[in-house]
Amino acid sequence: MKKYLWFVGVFVVAFVVLQLAAGLIMTMLYTPSFLLEGGTSLQSEVVFGEASLIPPVVLALLALGAAYFTTRLVAKKRLLNS
Repeated sequence: MKKYLWFVGVFVVAFVVLQLAAGLIMTMLYTPSFLLEGGTSLQSEVVFGEASLIPPVVLALLALGAAYFTTRLVAKKRLLNS
């Protein structure tokens, strides 16, 4: 049970860190388009969002891999120290 909780904890931390990093990168690369050609009227349609460059499933798989290898590394170090 302890290994399971350790794995879940590492997975959650890795997933949150990857989501924050992806959000920061997308925020830094975002350039708003303020094109008011020929007048001062605003657009009648509003864009509420776009698809992410990195899908959350890919980030979840990366976090899963990081959690797996981290828990194996910790288990191996504990085995060597005992």
